[in-house]
Amino acid sequence: MSSAGQMTTILGVKGIEDISNAVMKCWSSQFEFVA
Repeated sequence: MSSAGQMTTILGVKGIEDISNAVMKCWSSQFEFVA
């Protein structure tokens, strides 16, 4: 079983606020419907 590609990748993140937002976007992407 592979989990590859199930979560969003966010590149070029700089600063504490951007890191926090990127982590939330990444974690929440696990619950999105992807065809």
